[in-house]
Amino acid sequence: MLNNPIVADNQVEISLFGPGAGECILIGIGRNNWYCVDSCIPRGESSPVALSYLHSQGIDVADSLKKIIVTHWHDDHIRGIADVYKQATNARLIISPFVKERDFIPLLKTYGSNTDTTIGTREILELLFLQEKRDKDFSLAIMNRTLDNSQLNISGFIIDTRIISYSPTDRYTNACLKELGKLLASLPSSDLSFNLPDPNINFSSIVLFVEIGNFRVLLGSDMSVDSNGLGWATIIDDPVIKRNPRSDIYKVAHHGSVKSDSSRIWTELLNSNPKCILTPFTRGKNIVPNRKGIENIREKTTDAFISSYTKSNGKKRRQNEIQSTLTDFGIKPKYAFPKCGHIRLRSTIEGDNKLSDWTIELSPEARKLSSIIFDPE
Repeated sequence: MLNNPIVADNQVEISLFGPGAGECILIGIGRNNWYCVDSCIPRGESSPVALSYLHSQGIDVADSLKKIIVTHWHDDHIRGIADVYKQATNARLIISPFVKERDFIPLLKTYGSNTDTTIGTREILELLFLQEKRDKDFSLAIMNRTLDNSQLNISGFIIDTRIISYSPTDRYTNACLKELGKLLASLPSSDLSFNLPDPNINFSSIVLFVEIGNFRVLLGSDMSVDSNGLGWATIIDDPVIKRNPRSDIYKVAHHGSVKSDSSRIWTELLNSNPKCILTPFTRGKNIVPNRKGIENIREKTTDAFISSYTKSNGKKRRQNEIQSTLTDFGIKPKYAFPKCGHIRLRSTIEGDNKLSDWTIELSPEARKLSSIIFDPE
């Protein structure tokens, strides 16, 4: 983690953290206006990376963290989010609309009590309990909803800030609710040890457009491409979104997966040669981004950075005789996973709605995509 130097009063920051199976984004405008998008906990640690970093910067989380946005409830995007919300006592919680569906919360309360259920389910349940205890409603992100529209005075300069949700679309929200209905019909009514499954909700994840002064940022969440029009095409074809300026910075969708890449993102939502940042996903057999995903991004921009990179998730098959020998001696190998990497972009406020170009800092785990060399095929 990049703890130093401390962010200044007249700076804007975008930080992306990724431990190999998780993702968290922090956006800071000056020292007293912060926004948290998703959450992760680095391997071997107990505190969410957002809290660890903000504390290292001397930020008063209770007062300065203004909004917490949960793009979707998959484990790798939500781990530790309830702890962040506990400390951010003045923050507004923003979530996907299907969580408000009348049958969803009873479903969570019934099956989320199972200790074997997914982390995502437990985190959402705890968030909703905290929200009820505070007697504060949460905001729902839907297509083209303005989630923040602020005029901030930062070091004597005016900085206009907008956050707009580009998704989920009505079409996919309805599809997700239908899936939820089928799930409800199939669940056992008496076996409370049943493990509540996560629906396939990448298409209902919250894509965000962020405007800070004279710069724009597109945060792609885990949005994917779908032949039935439930993914990026629906966003790109929306007439309201078409009127918005193109973005200068892109948090690449779904860890750079080729299934989430569309050439139209680059030609219709982004300026040429944008600054791109992404996190990997190294849990399981299929590491993302793979070679094709990296090459796709490198074809579109020369300024792309990944929070950490490994060609293998550490579970490469050993020769049978070596594995057999380790087993005979009672040795269970521990596999090496990437540490939590950090990509930090900072800009200096130079006037009303005028930011300098961005400087980019990388933790030791992070890399520029152009530096990755592949073996010959």
